[in-house]
Amino acid sequence: AGMWNRAAKKYVRKHEDALAELPTAVFSVGLTITEDEPDAYDRSREFTEKMLSQVPDVTAADIGVFAGACDPQKLGGIVGFAMRTAELPTGDFRDETEVTEWAKELPTKLAM
Repeated sequence: AGMWNRAAKKYVRKHEDALAELPTAVFSVGLTITEDEPDAYDRSREFTEKMLSQVPDVTAADIGVFAGACDPQKLGGIVGFAMRTAELPTGDFRDETEVTEWAKELPTKLAM
């Protein structure tokens, strides 16, 4: 777990009042969530819950945590350099079926 995406953080803070009134679900995508690290899922979920605690009026009906993808060669600047030198997994770890199944359950969880 690392940090919130800047755009996501800005969006949540800007729309905090509206999100507090609406059924809300959030998801987190991370590079540390691989089969090699069985507890990475739990750490990412805890991180997401910690980030949500910064906006206490927003309650998530569900939190999805998914593996992501990264090709450090496509990233430029300091971020690309950091990703190329860090000991993070690279590649595509996304599981489209897992994401789709989570999304299919959202209407029920959000009482829609």
